[in-house]
This record gives sequence, structure tokens and C-alpha cells, in this order.
Amino acid sequence: MGGLGELAWAAGTHAAAPLPAHPGELAWAAGTHAAAPLPAHPALSYCGLGAAVLAWGTYTLPMKSQAVVSRQLHFLLFALYQSAGIASSSLLLLASGVCPWTWTWWAAASACAWVPANMCAFLCVGDIGIALGQSIWSGLVALVSFLWGQLYFEAGMNEPALGGAGIALLAVGVGALGLISGGALNEEEVEEGERRRGGKGQQGEELLLGELPQQGLLRWRRARGLLLAVTVGLLAGSTMVPLRLAPDVPFHDGVRAVAFDVGFSAGVLAVTLLIAGAFVADCVWRRRVAPPPLELRACFGPAFLSGVLWNVGNVGSIWAVLPPLGLTAGYPLTMCCLLVSGGVGVAVYGELRGRRAIGAFFGAATVVLIGASLLGVYGSAA
Repeated sequence: MGGLGELAWAAGTHAAAPLPAHPGELAWAAGTHAAAPLPAHPALSYCGLGAAVLAWGTYTLPMKSQAVVSRQLHFLLFALYQSAGIASSSLLLLASGVCPWTWTWWAAASACAWVPANMCAFLCVGDIGIALGQSIWSGLVALVSFLWGQLYFEAGMNEPALGGAGIALLAVGVGALGLISGGALNEEEVEEGERRRGGKGQQGEELLLGELPQQGLLRWRRARGLLLAVTVGLLAGSTMVPLRLAPDVPFHDGVRAVAFDVGFSAGVLAVTLLIAGAFVADCVWRRRVAPPPLELRACFGPAFLSGVLWNVGNVGSIWAVLPPLGLTAGYPLTMCCLLVSGGVGVAVYGELRGRRAIGAFFGAATVVLIGASLLGVYGSAA
């Protein structure tokens, strides 16, 4: 919630502890615990930043791969294969000795919010594309998580004027991206989006959509994609609340804060398996239809890669806020993944055409980036 990643704030973890935003996107307030955190080499912060920007900026790329689209892979299967990539990559953290295995049910609670957000992100990409979809939900994740910090954890703001400006810029940027999405769809993209939902008869939409004229279908896709992006923002913006409620040690202990990622990844796999199992049972016993084909040979690889990329970005975002970058510099810089994902959507998939449309998109994405940066620096009490 590229998303799952996605720039949210770790509400209340520390006076100025921002969270990362990607649907995804679970950067914890590493190094904010009162006890001395595990020391880290300065290069770790810069490497983490680079990993977060590149991995979060490209984890949605496999969602539009030819194999996934042409096979009409069901979104639940993509999520299942993706969760396998997330869980498998987290095992490397345990094997490396970076963090111990430590379980908390708060990690499972976080996964319960992230999994449906990630599924909505996959469908959103099919409707309005990578560039617009990820930018909109990332901005909303930043805003929702900020509101959690202010309204629930009562974090306060050290500079209300600049924090308010950040909120206004986020709203303007997300609104502008929503308007741009109106001109981002063409007939080929409409057909692609419907295939991404698993083909006719699997989602029950063909009776409704099949009778719409082309322009009506374009408007329907746009509205549905925007609604999905909002859903991703609301759910993914809440995924960091359980982290705030988790025990301080080791989940807020510098480099070892990635221990939460290990439990979270196991939770993601378990929750996805439960949802997929319930869906298959419904197909077999209630609706009496065949479940969608697995398409393991063609589609497991891209979906697995998407999960690995998301988790690499997630771990990188944890380390990006360690010294010397810290929260005030490391957090806003991870949001540059919006520009990477926008470039991927435009350059690889041609989601936006024409200089005016492309320029408007990157202008709006930059406004979102500036707004989230202002909230990250000035939107929490010092």
C-alpha cells in the first residue's frame, strides 16, 4: 500500500517522531526510545534512505507487469504471493542477527489494517495507474497518520502555522492529483483495469459495466480508483497506531526497531492466507464456482518481487531516520519515492501523455512532498 509503503507519523512515539507514508509503508520511529539505542554506522542511514526511495518507488511496478495483466491474475492471489515475498525477506533479518524474534500482537493488529489496504492499492493501480494512485494514497496516509498523532495521542505541534501550512499543501496536492486523474484513462487502460480484477464473472461487475458507454466507463473507473486510493490512505494511515502501543523494547530501540517488521510480516502472511482461504471456501461451497487459477509459473515471480521490494523499502525507512539524517531530514527524504513511482508510471507505462499533464502531475506530487515535509518537521511538539 506501494503501498502497501505508502509517509505517516509514529503518533506519540516521540515528540517529533514521524511515520513513513507508503500504503504501506511502515517506518518506525527508530532511535526515539529513552534508553540508549543500538549504535549504528552513519552510512546505514544513507543506505536506508536510498533503499526506501528506490524500493518504495518501484514496488508497484510488478502490479502492471505483462504477466499479471495478461493472465488476469486475481487481486487476492497477487496479495498472497506478495505476502510471501514480504515474509521471506523478513526471515533474512532474523538470519542476519540484526534483530531477535520478538512477537507482539500489536504487529498482527497492524497487519490487519495493512493487508486490505494493500489489496485496495493493487486495484487502485488498475484504475488510475501507479503515478496517480500511489501519490494520492501516500499523501492521504501522511495526513491520516498525522491526525492520529494530534487527535488520539495528543502530540501537539511545535509550529502550528507551518504545520497548518503542511496540512493545506497536502490537501491541495492530493486534490490536484485527483483532478489530474480525470484525464489519465484511455480505452486500453479501461480494458486493462477490468482484466486486473480477475476477468468477467469473478467480480460480478460485468453486468453493470458492460452496459456503460465508453465515457461513462472512464468516469466510473476514475471514481472507483479515487475511492480505492482514499481507502488505502485511511487504512494504511492507521497501521502505525499499533506500533505506538507496542512495548518500547525492542520495538523502539534504534536499529533493533526492525523487530516489529518481522512480526508484522508474519502477520501479513497469516491474514492474507485467512482472507484467501475464506474466498476459496466461498467459491467452492456457497457460489459453486471454480476459484481463480493460481498462475504460479507466470505470476508468482512478479508478485513475490513486489513484496520483497516493499519490505526492503520498509526496513530502509526505519534506518533512514537514524543519525546522522534523523527524523527531520530522513523522513521527508523518503517521500521522494513519490517522484520515482511517478517516473515509473509515466516512463514505463505511459500513464500520462503530453507535457502539460506530466508537468501538472509532478507539480502536484511536489506540493504533496513539501506538505508532508512541513508536517514531519513542524507538525509535532518539540
